[in-house]
Amino acid sequence: MALWQNTFIIIPSESLKIINEVEFDEDNLFDDSILWKERDYKISSFDSIDLIFTKAESWSESLLIWGDIHSNCFKVFTENGEVSSVSFRIDFTSEYEFVLSEIIQFCIISNFSILDIELTQIPLNLVSIKADIDSYNKSNKYIKLLNIK
Repeated sequence: MALWQNTFIIIPSESLKIINEVEFDEDNLFDDSILWKERDYKISSFDSIDLIFTKAESWSESLLIWGDIHSNCFKVFTENGEVSSVSFRIDFTSEYEFVLSEIIQFCIISNFSILDIELTQIPLNLVSIKADIDSYNKSNKYIKLLNIK
């Protein structure tokens, strides 16, 4: 992930009650598939993402990508045809508000929640997610870097 991007995790809202079961490894990575297990979501649950992004070519059969992998994008990982992980990436140097608004609406309609990379739930509104992007250290570092040059 580039310095000018923030990644967010999407989970079924009913999985919030087991969010504490997700464990981080020594590299601060986690496996969010536990939050999708036994939820029976199929790939078709994400068909409406086609209205937000163009489908992109993926390097794996188990990964669906919409958008630009180097900018704003939406990713769904699957195992045996069932969803195992969902995330989206926002390029905060782009005009991302429309895309973000559409993803938020998709999550509201689908009863999904949005988490930051520390698995903290973010309210489903543009102001809250933009505030999360703005407060994240990485965006501040990138802005400072741009001001140096």
